[in-house]
Amino acid sequence: MGATYTRQSTYVDGDTIQASDTNDEFDQLLAAFASSTGHTHDGTTAEGGPVTKLLGTAITIGDASSGTDIAVTFDGETNDGVLTWMEDEDYFKFSDDVLIVDDEKLYFGTGQDAYLEYDEDGNDTLVFGLPTAGGQILDDKYLYFGTNLDVGVGYDENGDDSLEFLANVEGAGLVFTYKADQGDDNADIWKQTFADAGTITWQNKTSGSFVTKLTLDTGGNVTVAGDLTVSGDDITMGTNTDTAIMVADGTNFNPVVPSGDIGLTNAGVFSIASGVIVNADVNSSAAIADSKLATISTADKVSAAAVQVDGATDGTSITIADTDKFIIDDAGTTKYVNASQLNSYIASEANAADDISTGDAASSFQTSSGNVTIDSQAGTTTVDGHTGVTVQSTNSGDILLDSVADVVLDAAGNDITLKAAGTTFGSLTNSSGELLIKSGSTPTTAITFAGANATAAGNVTVSGNLTVTGSLISADVTALAVALG
Repeated sequence: MGATYTRQSTYVDGDTIQASDTNDEFDQLLAAFASSTGHTHDGTTAEGGPVTKLLGTAITIGDASSGTDIAVTFDGETNDGVLTWMEDEDYFKFSDDVLIVDDEKLYFGTGQDAYLEYDEDGNDTLVFGLPTAGGQILDDKYLYFGTNLDVGVGYDENGDDSLEFLANVEGAGLVFTYKADQGDDNADIWKQTFADAGTITWQNKTSGSFVTKLTLDTGGNVTVAGDLTVSGDDITMGTNTDTAIMVADGTNFNPVVPSGDIGLTNAGVFSIASGVIVNADVNSSAAIADSKLATISTADKVSAAAVQVDGATDGTSITIADTDKFIIDDAGTTKYVNASQLNSYIASEANAADDISTGDAASSFQTSSGNVTIDSQAGTTTVDGHTGVTVQSTNSGDILLDSVADVVLDAAGNDITLKAAGTTFGSLTNSSGELLIKSGSTPTTAITFAGANATAAGNVTVSGNLTVTGSLISADVTALAVALG
């Protein structure tokens, strides 16, 4: 508290004023306005009222004392604010937080070269921008943060001509922390660190600890802790050699141009050099289309077991000509023969009946001219149809049964049916070992034999003489033989 001012004299009309009265009054005024001991205008009694406004456009605070900092204290009820001019260091020090309200800017550089602003009305983000107007921090002057002036920000006019953030401690890295949602949830906080040696790292705080996600070193090498997704279609490298592909060497992937037996175009088409694939290179399950195979002309390169005739064109409707060819193995050498050569072979070798085996489908023996002879020269000839045998002449000519011995008709069904042009006209029937002669399209018994006796079921008309001596003898033996078949 400085010297106060208290009124020293009181006058009324008619009083005599002595010199001492005015001297005491003026002494009090001099004391109150003394440069070092006068009253302080701090608002207390006799100290003068508080200073609420300073008039003038150039205000000086301080007495130019050597090495003395000048502090302005904002005296609050519970929290004070102190703004100090650091004399020797040549900067201001804020002892408390500094708030720049929404949409106001903090400028850097004499020419307002750059600014910081919280853009509330626009993108609702912290903006580093180029100014249009506002207050400023002059070129090459810095706003420092931290009690030990740990971090500064300013416009470096004489150096890099840019807005500069600097770590103001020798050997210390520069760290930026970014908090989303007040940083109170897991993974809300990111930290960017510029190390003393130049490496930049990005870390995310997960489960209470910062984990490095990305690193960029001074050589331009980037390390990504997770997967790297490129949303564009192109990756540009230092060489970009035409047709090169990425090949791992156990440590890194490097661009390598394919060489040797494999070729590659810049359209992504691979090719294999001619003549380099050997049998061991082909998988046993490989399905190679016939159209991909070259003609095999070297002898004995294809086994007969590899020939699948079921896949050939159906030729069952063609007529085999003498000049048609068949493939045969001639003592180990593959050759072809004409169909005409088979005739002489079959005639000389393959017509023995014991060379014909059992078939499993219908068979025909035909000739366009000449006769067909089946001759069992040393035994019996049997034609067995299992379900039936038809001996027919479909064009002209008779069917002749000619035997130097007997002709035997053996019907296990008891009936030997007689037909003319497919129409039944009679039958020979076995009835308990006796012969019945039947007549008509639905054969009816005409004569029944019982041993040597014959019984006619109807009338017997004899045009000539009938002589009975125990036997019936026909007058016309040839006609009777024809009628009996």
